[in-house]
Amino acid sequence: MIFSGIDNSGDERKKYDEISSLNSLKNSFNDFIDDFNNDSKDKLNVVLFESAILHVNRILRILKISRGNMLMIGPSGSGKAVCTRLASYIYNSAYTATNMATDYNVAETWNTTIKSAILNAGINKRHASFLISDSHVDDTKMFEDIS
Repeated sequence: MIFSGIDNSGDERKKYDEISSLNSLKNSFNDFIDDFNNDSKDKLNVVLFESAILHVNRILRILKISRGNMLMIGPSGSGKAVCTRLASYIYNSAYTATNMATDYNVAETWNTTIKSAILNAGINKRHASFLISDSHVDDTKMFEDIS
């Protein structure tokens, strides 16, 4: 039994409905992937298998909760970022992710990244998704900034 609050109308109060089949949810997600790829220069190249579909559905549920947050644990390359990005797009949430490069300066770039995420959520009153990978944390001060 699968329930989802996925809705194209933008009504945040939409109740959860039972999904008749996993394929119908997969088709809805594939439509959102197509829309995302048409709207964005960065393409989502993802194959939706059962676990990924259910995981995106869980992320959507968390994004709908007021002040919802989550900790996702898994090996690198397992699709956590792609699932989060897709769910953020479906929910029309401002997506921000840390982008570490070899010249990443914690004092400047980290502060700019976190400031952008906070401004989107606070001043622009948008739902926000902020993704940070443990491999990107090179200074414990980064955790202090988000907590």
